[in-house]
Amino acid sequence: MDYPETFSKELFSVFDTKLAWYDGEELPRLLSEYRKLHAYVENLINTLLNKGSIHEDPYKHDKKISDIPQIDDGFYNENERNMVIGMRLSDLESAFTFISNYLTFSVASLNLERIKKLTALNAAFQWNSVSTNSTKPNARGLAEILTTVRQGSDSLAISVVNDSISNAGKSTAIINGILKNLVDFHKEMYKIEIRKILFSHPSFVNANPALNAQAYMAQIKKVYTSVMGKQPFYTELIEEILIENFGPNAEKAQRDILEKLRVEKSETVVKEKTIDTKEILMDSVRILTGIVPQLTQIISKLEENKKLLESEDSSFFERLSSFIRKVFNVKPRKIHYRLTITNPITREQKTENIEIEQFLSNLHKRVRFYTSFSMKKTPGYKKIELLSNDKIVEFIVTQLAENQTMLDVLLALEDYYKANISTIQQNKIKGIKMEIAALKNTLIKTNQRKAEYVTLIEEQEQMKKLGITNAF
Repeated sequence: MDYPETFSKELFSVFDTKLAWYDGEELPRLLSEYRKLHAYVENLINTLLNKGSIHEDPYKHDKKISDIPQIDDGFYNENERNMVIGMRLSDLESAFTFISNYLTFSVASLNLERIKKLTALNAAFQWNSVSTNSTKPNARGLAEILTTVRQGSDSLAISVVNDSISNAGKSTAIINGILKNLVDFHKEMYKIEIRKILFSHPSFVNANPALNAQAYMAQIKKVYTSVMGKQPFYTELIEEILIENFGPNAEKAQRDILEKLRVEKSETVVKEKTIDTKEILMDSVRILTGIVPQLTQIISKLEENKKLLESEDSSFFERLSSFIRKVFNVKPRKIHYRLTITNPITREQKTENIEIEQFLSNLHKRVRFYTSFSMKKTPGYKKIELLSNDKIVEFIVTQLAENQTMLDVLLALEDYYKANISTIQQNKIKGIKMEIAALKNTLIKTNQRKAEYVTLIEEQEQMKKLGITNAF
């Protein structure tokens, strides 16, 4: 090619720098933003589930995701709105789980096809225009559900849904901005590949396109497939290369492309490494509140199983006794279950009498308690945040221990109902093992985050002993 060698070298240099910047800084920022969006959507779903505004997807754990999915935005019957929107939000949350944990965030991995899928996924609920007047079924359906919530008296739920929608809109705008710029970068990467591979290939005949542009383009097309393989042929981008190299305003075109690819100084400023240990702990606290939807489902199923068992035990004398207690306003007798509880570590078993009504009441209290600090702006969250780090660690450890004890009882209850409800009624028993598995995962993540804090503090103490005070 008959274009200045200095331009070629500088172009390749700034491109390599930009590529490294994307892989090292910008795409990790994109991943971080997707994780934030995931958290906002998760908080919204949990709140709507707790309010009974949407229905949980019964097939959620059976759906397997191996790539970025497409969320249905088709029309539905109004009487199915809560179920359909609940399932679509669940599908979106699962997609963000896949993206946050399994998708590789690099320029090579996030090709144009995947960017297109991500952009479509981001538009599934139109977070910045959730309105009852929306032409998009998902945005309109969600807006109608939110209207009902906002008309209620639960100020905490209203605050959570408003913050979730607002923050989701902000994150989506940032994500879409990064993806748009990444599309432009992929176009420049294609042009770089043409320059490096095709134009330098022995089978390509060098010529000056200013003499015969059509003939020059014909020569490129002639050798393109043999040199570039199945890479799509983008006429417009190749024409840009010719303009940059040989056009009447080639110098300006070259300056423009170099400026476009150049990483600005503000983008490469190395910030002083600081780690907010309080934020790590509070992140652990927020993760803990993720057990609310599972607990809510467990309570519902246990109450149904309790009624099923009581219907079998309801003899004539039992019904008469219950009637007399109601007439004379006597409190109903307490029902105890004799459970065999297994230690998950030692596998040792012990027998305990559990007053089922009290146990269920405690579960309801736990749900209300965790909901009270599930969002940053809630008074409960701020109250915990004001505690010292050691007190927060103590709080997390206590909650993990209490929840582990609760899990042991829940597993025993699962076995108890299966053993005591008649064979004829077995198909009516509501299993809770799926919810228990999800609950365990949340507790594991909570503990992992807390462990990160403990490890960090230990490292800081070791550094101080060595006389290093600015390691973090």
